Formats: sequence, C-alpha cells, structure tokens
Amino acid sequence: MRRKRNHSRSIGELWQCAILVVTALLTLPGCAPKVKPPELAEFPILRELVDRHNQRVAALEKTYSQGVIELNWIDAEGDHFEQASLEMWLQHPLRTAVRIEKFSEVILWLGSDDQRWWLFDLISKEKSLTSGPHQSEGTPTSVGAFGVRPAALIDLLGLTPLAQDTPPDDRAGYDAVNDSWIVDAVGQGGAMRVHFHRKLLLPVRVEHLDASGRVAVYSELAINRYQSARVPGIAAIRHPKMPGLIDVRGVPSNPIQGERPAGSLDGWMKIALNETTGVVDETTMQRVFDLERLSRAMRVDRVETLP
Repeated sequence: MRRKRNHSRSIGELWQCAILVVTALLTLPGCAPKVKPPELAEFPILRELVDRHNQRVAALEKTYSQGVIELNWIDAEGDHFEQASLEMWLQHPLRTAVRIEKFSEVILWLGSDDQRWWLFDLISKEKSLTSGPHQSEGTPTSVGAFGVRPAALIDLLGLTPLAQDTPPDDRAGYDAVNDSWIVDAVGQGGAMRVHFHRKLLLPVRVEHLDASGRVAVYSELAINRYQSARVPGIAAIRHPKMPGLIDVRGVPSNPIQGERPAGSLDGWMKIALNETTGVVDETTMQRVFDLERLSRAMRVDRVETLP
C-alpha cells in the first residue's frame, strides 16, 4: 500500500511540474496565454472523456444531413471555387454518401461502403469516377476536388469513436494554443489528434497526422454551431449534438523544404449544415451506398480504380 501511495504522489508531482513548465513557456515575451492555464484538478480523466465522446458518436450511428458547402481547390486546370447545396448520409463505421448539387445538377458525389470509397467528379472538363479500397496507396487522405476521402471526412466531423486502453487515472492532454483538451488516437483515416472544448467537452478541432507526426489536414468545428440531432428512441432533451459548421483545411507547403505533409489537400472547404436527423429512409440509405447503381446513373468519361 505504501508503494501505491508513493506512486500516486509522483504522478501528481509530474503533472504539477508539467503545468508549471507550460505556464513558464507561455509567459515568455510574445507568448502570453490568452486564458488562464487549467489546474491539475481540471484535467478530465481520459477514459471518462473518451466514453462521453463515444456515447455521442454511437447515438449518431445513422444520420442524414443537408446544408451548403464551399469548395476551394487547386489542380492542373488552376484555382477553383464552388458554392453548392449538400446532402450527406452517414452510417458507421465507413458508409458515406455526400451529394453536392448546383442548379439542380450533381457536380460531385463522394461515397463509400465498408470496403471501398469513390468520387464522381462531374465538375471537371473530363467527368470521372475514381475509386479504391480504403487504404489505397498514393492517396493517404486527400482526393480530387472534394479534398478528403470519406474515411478522413468521418474523422474530421468528429464522428469517429476513440479507442483508449489506458490506466484509470490517466488524464487528457492540454493544448494551450487552442485552450482545449487533446486526445491522440487512430481514426478511420489514420493517426489523428482530437481537441475538445475545455468546458463543453465537444470536439472543436481534429487533426490528421502524416507518418512523421505533422498535421496534414485539420478541421475546425464551431462550438456555437453544434445542433441537436433528432434520433428515434431518445428523448428530445438527450438528443446527441452534431457539428453545424465545419472548416477543413490543408497545411501549406513548407517554404524551406518545398514539400507538403503527405495527404495534405490543396485548398479548403466549409460545410454548413442546416439540419441533421437520425430519422432516415432505409430504402434511400441502401441506394446511396450502392456504387454499381450510382455508376449506371452517372455518365463519366473516365474510370480510374486505385490498387
């Protein structure tokens, strides 16, 4: 028992030292903190934070959303910007369908089932279908005009459950720049870091990391735009929260090294959701995740299947 008390005391001392170091660094000239750093007692228990997140995500297992999207990207044809309406169907763990329409015409359709992902690009001069398994080589995160693959999109929306096998007394990390709790995890699109609001404990930033640990793509989820999603069987007061405004951006290339983090997208997108509901039509859900049916409906000039 004495050994256990000493161990607990050393853990507390380590946390206090870490907080003092962070505070000292932030008080250097030009690095003054915008907010008061948290005390040790404020740091949430990691398992409790993850459990709370996973319960919300589980309640959003099957959803339909509609809203608008802004896309800004760079390709061989130059710079592009589009604003269009959006419909999105999600079913965990990997089924996605994102329909982007302008003037009643589909311009992009991103989707996936449990084994593969696809993108119908009907906005470029050469209309194309690109598809591949979720772990396709050569496109670790980004793809086409939309910017990110479906698996990465689920992560960036803050809708991926987090797995944490940690000691019961482990606490979440703290990011002083964003004043947020942080959890490192592996998402559907690879290594990621999730930032949680310090008070409301909802995701406010999700970072996708490349093999060297650099941020390749990140999303910012506006805390004041979270909205309740109506879910069958759950009382209105307990409806899960869904982000309503999402900014996704790629990290600019390094001007010195002249390279971009692997998987970084050339551009950004902003998604504003007007409504998300868990009340979905099962027939529609089956259709939007059916690549063969979608291929017959879309007329493309080129088909590329990645290994």
